[in-house]
Amino acid sequence: MFCLAIDGQRAKQMFNEQRPSDLNSCSMCGKMCAMNTMNQILKGENVSFS
Repeated sequence: MFCLAIDGQRAKQMFNEQRPSDLNSCSMCGKMCAMNTMNQILKGENVSFS
């Protein structure tokens, strides 16, 4: 994704500075990450947003 960005170096710098506390989600969504939530549901895990 960084190779395709208009300013790849800046994008990578911002990504590294704003890493999410939970590495199973992105920095944009956090706990509300749809992909992570769906993966948890498919694995039969309980989903909690609190």
